[in-house]
Amino acid sequence: MRLVAVLGVAFRRARLAKVTAALGGAWSLSLVNIHGSYLMGASSVLLVAVPVLAALVGFHGDAPPARRPWWVALLPLTAVAMLAWAAPC
Repeated sequence: MRLVAVLGVAFRRARLAKVTAALGGAWSLSLVNIHGSYLMGASSVLLVAVPVLAALVGFHGDAPPARRPWWVALLPLTAVAMLAWAAPC
């Protein structure tokens, strides 16, 4: 779901990005509550909540439109994919 949220941001679909970020965050939080301990749950909640809140707060009606091409938003995702592919197992 987070990939869909990133692609929604890349292609300027704020509503799609918000909905999928919120759904992915809710799913992750439910898994933390079911399988995680209290200490692990607190850190995991922050790791889940911060990106979701950033997506929900960053894309609102008063925000100026992005002035960069769509492919620039995909560069971090590409870099992570390349590092994951190149890293030894």
